[in-house]
Parts: sequence; C-alpha cells; structure tokens
Amino acid sequence: MAYEKLQPTDVKTVTPGAASARITSPNTSNPTNGCVIWIGSVTGGTNVEVVMAGGTTAVIKGVSAGQFLPIQVIQVVAAGTTASEILAFF
Repeated sequence: MAYEKLQPTDVKTVTPGAASARITSPNTSNPTNGCVIWIGSVTGGTNVEVVMAGGTTAVIKGVSAGQFLPIQVIQVVAAGTTASEILAFF
C-alpha cells in the first residue's frame, strides 16, 4: 500500500461549534475544501462529531489523544464532540 505524507501548509485551533460553524483556512487567499484534524486531548471523552467536505455528518467514536483523522472535515460539531484541543491542518 502506498503511503501519502501529510503536507499541511497551515494550522489552526478548532473550537467545536454549531453545525453551521465551518472551519476556514487561516490563509484567506487559499480557500479549502476541508482539512484533516488532530485530536489533542480525550480527558472529556473520545468522540468527535464532524461534517465532511461532501456534507455527510458522522460521530467518530474511540479517538485517541495524538491521533490524526485523515478525512476532509469542514466542521467539528459541539453537540457530539467530547474530545478537545483539536487542531485543523490545511
């Protein structure tokens, strides 16, 4: 299996919000169709609710601290998210 290296050019802290709170790139001249997220802490729980670039919403259960989620995320929804210290990489 081929391994593709993650090569982000920007990073930003994510605060889970309402389902309408889209994650935007800090680089306004480079719009994004999503980002991968990194989980910093799971002391409050191990779930992350995301809206993917295609519009599908999913609750990902059992995430670990220090884990990348290699999916194209456009939103982290507060209602289903118990993990914290989330970073978005673009």
